[in-house]
Amino acid sequence: MTTTIDAAACHAQERAMERYGLALSFDDLRALEQLVGTKGLIVRREVHGTELRCLLHAGMAILVVWNPTTARVLTFLPRENACRGAWVANRIRKARKAGHKPRRRRFKG
Repeated sequence: MTTTIDAAACHAQERAMERYGLALSFDDLRALEQLVGTKGLIVRREVHGTELRCLLHAGMAILVVWNPTTARVLTFLPRENACRGAWVANRIRKARKAGHKPRRRRFKG
């Protein structure tokens, strides 16, 4: 069976290596996408349909841009953002566990 690797997957693999030191094969990326889709916590939904999701993988908090329509990881965001994403995801998890609905912040631009 021949697998064609699309440009988005190549971009995601490059960013995973650059930003987290993760050398992901195409199959590893697909397995990670399964985890992100099922266990990744939504940090923020963007206007254009993508989501920022936080996932704990290999002892690291990883922040990815996720496309729910195609169920694919588009890119990995830098570690500085991942720490913030993990903090937000942890607050959301605690609020849900306590039975509270987390508030959304409204930013004035």
